[in-house]
Amino acid sequence: MPHPDIRHFSSILSVVREKDILLNYPYHTFKHVIDFLREAAIDPKMTRICITLYQTAERSKIINALLNANQNGKEVIVLEELMARFDEEQNIENSDLLQKQV
Repeated sequence: MPHPDIRHFSSILSVVREKDILLNYPYHTFKHVIDFLREAAIDPKMTRICITLYQTAERSKIINALLNANQNGKEVIVLEELMARFDEEQNIENSDLLQKQV
């Protein structure tokens, strides 16, 4: 379900600037995280994104948002678990993709 403080088609960054938001999975939609990273990638006030990833999907929306942020001049720092349960190959491919862009 959507978080009650994050309205459809509203800026997540503007909500977070007003107050802290706690997202609880699997109860809240993961779309909020994707939207947050996409907004951060294009926000001129944002200079750095630091994130820890455990499992990444093929054609990951998170990886795409981080690549976009890097292309927009943001410093992107990713700590990724390469040996995540049964996802080692995809995690390594996404890690390589991120490293190539830097």
